Formats: sequence, structure tokens, C-alpha cells
Amino acid sequence: MNTYEIYEHPLRGKEAVKRGFSWPACAASFAWAVARQVWVVGGVLLLVAGGLVYLTVELARTEPAFCALLWAMFGAITGSRGGAWHAAAVEARGYRFLGLVPARSGPEALAKVAAVGTDWPAEWNQAPPPMWISLVPRSWQQVVAVAGLTYRAAWRYRLIPVLTVLLLAVVVGLPLLVKHDGTARGLTQIVITYSLGIIIFILGLATLWLACGTMARDIEDCQMQVVAVKPVPRWQIWAGKWVGVMVLNVLLLGASGVAVYALIQVRATRLPAEQQAILRNELLVARGSAREMPVDVEKDVEALMKDRLEGQDATGLDLQQMRKEAREMLKASYQLVPSAYRRRWVLDTGLPFERLQGAPLQIRIKFNSSRVHGSPQPYQTAWEIGPPESNSRQRILKTLTTSTFHELSVEAKQLTPDGKLVVDYLNANEIPMVLDPADCMELLYREAGFGENLFRGLLILLFWLGLLAALGLAAASYLSFPVAAFVALTALTITLSSSTLATVVQEGSLLGGNVAAMSGNITWLDKLVLPVLKGLAIIVNLVLEFSPIDALSTGRAVTWASVFKAFAQVWLLVGGVLTVAGIVLFSRRELATAQGQS
Repeated sequence: MNTYEIYEHPLRGKEAVKRGFSWPACAASFAWAVARQVWVVGGVLLLVAGGLVYLTVELARTEPAFCALLWAMFGAITGSRGGAWHAAAVEARGYRFLGLVPARSGPEALAKVAAVGTDWPAEWNQAPPPMWISLVPRSWQQVVAVAGLTYRAAWRYRLIPVLTVLLLAVVVGLPLLVKHDGTARGLTQIVITYSLGIIIFILGLATLWLACGTMARDIEDCQMQVVAVKPVPRWQIWAGKWVGVMVLNVLLLGASGVAVYALIQVRATRLPAEQQAILRNELLVARGSAREMPVDVEKDVEALMKDRLEGQDATGLDLQQMRKEAREMLKASYQLVPSAYRRRWVLDTGLPFERLQGAPLQIRIKFNSSRVHGSPQPYQTAWEIGPPESNSRQRILKTLTTSTFHELSVEAKQLTPDGKLVVDYLNANEIPMVLDPADCMELLYREAGFGENLFRGLLILLFWLGLLAALGLAAASYLSFPVAAFVALTALTITLSSSTLATVVQEGSLLGGNVAAMSGNITWLDKLVLPVLKGLAIIVNLVLEFSPIDALSTGRAVTWASVFKAFAQVWLLVGGVLTVAGIVLFSRRELATAQGQS
């Protein structure tokens, strides 16, 4: 059963407008607007739809998922707002609202109105609640109502227009003020790394300020007492505050992401053709990574120790030192490629051969020489890529420098049918070369387009903002606004100082560093504070384990697995603890006491 708003015109009679999600508006948009005589909105929808058609034509081949996401968002917005736009257009034509009528269709609603005449049932004579409340289940409508009040409070504080101006200044102004070096990597460094970094910093501070302010101010100004006496559980009030803050973050972060995407597409056209190719193939993509399976060194160490000790008396031998020497020897044997020798890697993408055809592939390599140099030195390198039994293997002879990452393009036809790539390095130099298995060889392949990758990265950034919102609300649930803001900003500062925190924990001392720790001069302050710092380091690592901005600027894939992991760690684990603590503190707080203190 649907609900219809009934409007009446002095001359044109009555008209029924469906409340809730409008599937015709979702599917037809502009055509629906013309049929309903929603002219202004119809013109805007026509322009937006035209822009989406243009983007789809340009990006459908490289980023189909991103185009589908844009159309889905467009349909969701038009469908959810269609009823409100229709009702506003009806009122603009001189109709006045009469009431709400439950019915299966518009004609049935008008027939019910005609049947009762002027003797309307009491439940029909009510003002329509906000449209967005009717889109959610009844059990959550109280949460949504509190979220709406929080969102309107952001407008009342002038926060939304100020943030919009600041974010536009960052996205548009920063690339104009800071000139890049004319390369594709320089462009992404400014437009993506710097811009997104400043955007998340601004939104993070605004989230903390709004979360602390909307809770603490409502309590101190006695507005919360009015809400708390209503039959609304306090956990729903707390959740509604969080949802309201996050609605603001979704809108601003989404608009910022679209602006960054559009800006880098426009600025890319000004690069030289060679740099544009690098930008499209290596940076504005989501590149997955394949490495060689790590070698189980410990297993080989035990086998070597068994051979060495066979038939010998181990009494008096330093077995720990022998194992250490064996381990280092084996590591050196895996890393060292003598002159005129060959080193082979088998890199498994885990994807079928057909999935990777037509997409650019690169191998990312790094090597060192056995000689000690004060700076990177050039050496001739020889590479054979493809199935070993094939006569058409790709051969690359190129002079490369040591201690530097290089990327070499690979022909997709060199992959095996099961998505594996065999790479051979031939040491044609007179000295041994060192290739550390940790970073010497990596296959990079296209996993998705930049638009989809940007969307995933923005989701992780949104998780960070959600955690900050929970932190601010939890602090304000028990403390006054100045103290809550101070506590929240202190927690944010500790998080941003994660490198210093990790150094202190690793050194094992606040004052003396490794020297004090090794000498045993651990003070009582170290014994008291270090366990706390270790706990903080664990929590910070759970939150900052992900690096979406670095991945976006270097063309690395922000995988869905990392998005789900970030959701579990940032929101469910750390955010869940803050949420439970905040709701418990808020539920137990005596609001009348806070009123007396204010």
C-alpha cells in the first residue's frame, strides 16, 4: 500500500502525488519530469544526463564499472527526490495540500477522496512528514529525524557553505598555484596526493568540531533535554547525530572526489602525448600486483643444520649463531646472481589469460651490484619474458641504474593461459648482481579503471571520517564542548604522530632510546607509559594500515578486499568500541546536571 498526497486547485480540481521512491523518475528522469510538468528540474536533469552520456561514451571501454556507478547514483537521486520535486511543482501551480491518503495508485486515491466528500477520516488530515523520512523503515525513522536536525544544524552553523568554499579552493586553486614539472607523475602528485590530503584534513577537523558541537551544545543549551523526554531511546539520538554528520561527509567528500576526477581529466589533456600515455596506462588506472611466492628460508635452514650436524657432537656448539649464519648465507644465495648466470621468476596474477588481453602490463624491478657505490650506477641488463619453451619470448636489453625502481612494458601475449608470467634475468656483467626478493620483481596489471579505484579510495577515507565522528560524539557524550574538542583533537594528533609513536615503542624508552633499553636503564616512567603507547600503536595501526591516497596517486589498486578490511577494522572494531562507549556515557549522563552547570 502506497501513500499519496492530495492537492486541490480552485479551477483544476484535485491531483494525487505519490510519496516515497518514484520508479518512473528513476528510469525516465527527463521524460518523467516533462510528463509531470516539472520544468526547472527537468532542464537540470537533461543537462546532467547529457553529461553522463558524454562520460559514458568516453569512458565506457576503460571504466565501465565507474560509468554504471554514476548512472546508478543518478537514478537513485532522481527516484528518491522525484516525489518531492513533483509535489513542489504542483504547489507552484497554485494547488494547496489537503492530506494523505493510503491507496495502491493515484486514481484509487482520488476515488477514495471523491467517495468521502468533505467528511475526511482523521488520519487523512495530517501534514506530510519530510519525504526522506518516509523512505526508511518506521523503526529507524526516529534516527533519521535526529539526523535531519543535525544536518540542519550544520547549515545553521554556516559550516556547509564555508566547507564548500574551502574544498573548492583546494581542488581548483591548489593545482593552479602549485606548478608541476610537466610530467604525468608530477600532475598526479599535486591533483591527487596534495588535494586529497588537504581535503581529508579539512573534513577531519570539521567532523570533529561538528560532532563535538552538535552533541555538547545541544546538552548545554538545554535542547537535548526536550528531545530526551520524548519516547526516543538515547541510543537512537546518538546514532542519529552520527548519521547526520556522516550525511554531510558523504556529500562533501563525494563532491570533492568528482571535482578531483574532473580536474585531472581536464589537466591531462595539456600534457605531452608521451606523458598522456604514461598517465593513462600507469597512473589513472587501478593496477593489481603479482609477486613471486616467498621462499621458506627457515625450512632450508633446518635442513642445512641437519646436514652440518650429522655425525657430530653438538655439545658446546652455539646452535643459535650457526642458524643465524646459515640463514644469512641462504638469503645471500637467493639474492645473488653471479656473472653469466640466470635468475627466474614466475609471477601468478590469478586471472585468466583473456581477462588481461588488451591491457598494458609492466614489470617493476630493482637491483643492486655487489660493489659498494655512493650513488646509483648504470649497468647493462638483459631480460627474457614469456613461456620458456616459446620461440617468441620478449627480449629487452636496457641500461638501468641500481637502487632505483624501473618499469618495463610487457606484451600481454607472453602470459601463459592460466595468467602466469615467466621472467628471466641474465647477468651479462662481470660482477655479481644483487636482487632482493622483497622488492626486486613485481608484475603490475590493469585491475580496474581510475574512477572505480577513486570510489574505493573515497570509501576508505569515509571510514576514517566516520571514526572521527564517533570519537567526537563519544567525547561530547560526557564532557563539555571545549574539553571534548580538546580530547578529540589530542587523539587526532596522536594518530598523526604514528611514526614517532612507533619509534618510541621500537626503541623501548622515552628518553634514552635503544642505548637506554639495551643497558637496562629503563626508568619508572618507561615502565608506566610504554604499555599504554604500545596499545595506542596497535589501535593506530589498525586505522592507518590502509593508504588509499598513495595508491591512487601511483596507479595501485585499492582492492575491494582492503575496503572490506578497512570497514571491519575502522568502523566495526575501533569505531564500534567508541560507539558503545559513547552510547553508554550518554545514556548514563544526567542531563539536568549539565543544565545546571551551564
